[in-house]
Amino acid sequence: MNPNCLKAENMTNNCLKTIVVCIKGGSYPFLGSNARTLVPYDTDGGTIANPASRSTHEVYGDVFARAYDVGGDRAAAGLAKALERGDLAIKQTSAPVLFDDSVDEIKVIRTVGGELDVVDPTIS
Repeated sequence: MNPNCLKAENMTNNCLKTIVVCIKGGSYPFLGSNARTLVPYDTDGGTIANPASRSTHEVYGDVFARAYDVGGDRAAAGLAKALERGDLAIKQTSAPVLFDDSVDEIKVIRTVGGELDVVDPTIS
């Protein structure tokens, strides 16, 4: 996988959404119950920060868990291979969700100025 996929400036630190960006156009059956056909991010002048229309796929939570739900080990392996080949990149990944049972609260982890912080989760 491209090590630049998870740059901090591309992440919304308190979001529960994972965003996959298409680097090379194609059909990706492991991204949903219907195969997703995506266009390359740089179509019509798009960039990784502002990808072209129809070049991203969003899921709530972990994209590998979603792929596994769609097609088991084979689908999760297909996603891993697409990331390794550079066909897809992860622009944003969902934050780790924590439950504090002493106060009955759910929080997510983020970084602020290089320090870890916890905040309420959002779905924005």
